[in-house]
Amino acid sequence: MTSPAIAIGRSATTVSYPSAWLYAVEVAFVSPAPPSEDQLVVEGSPEVVLNSENPITLNDSVLFASGSAVISAHASAVLDALAAAAVEGLLDGQRMRIDGHVDEIGSVAYNERLAADRAFAVAQRFIRIRPDLEGRIDAVGHGESELLNPLCRGDCPENRVVVISITG
Repeated sequence: MTSPAIAIGRSATTVSYPSAWLYAVEVAFVSPAPPSEDQLVVEGSPEVVLNSENPITLNDSVLFASGSAVISAHASAVLDALAAAAVEGLLDGQRMRIDGHVDEIGSVAYNERLAADRAFAVAQRFIRIRPDLEGRIDAVGHGESELLNPLCRGDCPENRVVVISITG
């Protein structure tokens, strides 16, 4: 059985999170540059950085069961670490943006709702873990009319993601 994967930006290298986490999670990252004061660093993995130039893209299979907006148990450690990093590292005036994306499997209306529900579920999870984030997170759903990769049609895993970014 393979471990769930998290893609950060465009994949270049793979590292693993600490074994203390409930499940091993592979993380791909673009730049191992040291974090600056406006970057969020995930505890235990200094290479994993979230800032306005490096959004984090979470594969839907890491977060949700197929066709669901209920966050899976094995996604908890990842979301908990990201929420903690957000509280510690968001600068004044900065916000987190959660973008839920889907592919073309299912009806247009179903996918619009699923994308919004997934973005909202991740935002609510962050707020539940770290109440300090309330009022600093925007959740946006992107249905099949706004495919992340419009060249990948139908059943396309690269379109079924949640993107977490910093704005402001």
